[in-house]
Amino acid sequence: MWPTGGQSPFGSEQYQWAPALYLNYHVPDLGYGVTFHPLARYFMSYHASYAGAAMVRKLDLYPTVTLALPAKWFIALYPEYPIEYNQLTRQWFVPFESLNRWWARLFPSACMWGWGAPSSWG
Repeated sequence: MWPTGGQSPFGSEQYQWAPALYLNYHVPDLGYGVTFHPLARYFMSYHASYAGAAMVRKLDLYPTVTLALPAKWFIALYPEYPIEYNQLTRQWFVPFESLNRWWARLFPSACMWGWGAPSSWG
């Protein structure tokens, strides 16, 4: 919500805010377990520091799904890069991203902060 880094390419010379909506839903009976945890953020700019500042209106969607596999393996779809919609240009950007990893409890304290796999994964 603070002015962003000056002029382009590092900022937009204005304030921005991004209200968000998040959901976390685990389905243990589907395969080895599936977790849906989508996130939606809508970025809006306001109070430009000069008249030529570009307005920001952007929707970021993270439709993250984590699929548990045998032997503590999992696949996470869209864990980092969002699907983006720019309201000003009316254009979509749809990347595809997946993460395949083996889950090991090397840092048990990390699980307390929400970085770990669901407790049903062992």
